[in-house]
Amino acid sequence: MKELIILAIASRNETYDQFVKNYWYHIIKYVKQNHTNIKIFLLYGNSNIDDFDEIKDNIIKSEYDETFPNILEKTLDAFEFVTNKYKYDYIFRTNLSTFTVIEHIQSIINMLPETFIGGTVAPYENFKFIGGMGILISKDIIQNMIENRKLILNKTIDDVDIGKYLYGKYNFTNIKRLDIVCKNYLFNEENLNMIYNTIISNKFFFIRIKNNNRKVDIQVLTYLTNKFYNNLC
Repeated sequence: MKELIILAIASRNETYDQFVKNYWYHIIKYVKQNHTNIKIFLLYGNSNIDDFDEIKDNIIKSEYDETFPNILEKTLDAFEFVTNKYKYDYIFRTNLSTFTVIEHIQSIINMLPETFIGGTVAPYENFKFIGGMGILISKDIIQNMIENRKLILNKTIDDVDIGKYLYGKYNFTNIKRLDIVCKNYLFNEENLNMIYNTIISNKFFFIRIKNNNRKVDIQVLTYLTNKFYNNLC
């Protein structure tokens, strides 16, 4: 069985902390008990995370502060850290508000070629990039990025910088995702069930959740956590 590391870009505020407590605590525990081939890490910068003692072994800290331009620096730090310490075949780099269905991503990675990069592919100027909320990358490409770190850092946007460096060197594979975005008001139970059934029927493995009202994000993440990982919630 192929091995996977899930890296979530993280920082501290009231909403993000709620994501961690309502979702990430549970998926981390679920994976530890049910999928020994998968490891999950939350990637922080120089934030104080002493109150996350329960998941301290699942946190990677970078020296960089939590400002937006440093996301790629934090990502490359984490790539180097896990490559030096763990065995893996692929890394899925995501963020705190993106929900991952473990059973679905497990099925996908078992069928992937040794060299692979995929996610939501989009055009940008004269090249393409993969949306930063979900980039699935094989170990050999990760190693290439570590070795050529200085060539990647253009200080624009992290996923755009990654795309600019990798586009043309590797084939980008488009992976369908479900978007739950821009809603202002909380869902009712019927709509939440429709979201769940859509995920199941289409076998989405990552769901982008980013609404105008962040309470909606918390509602959806909590609901999906209970549906997929309810034995630990």
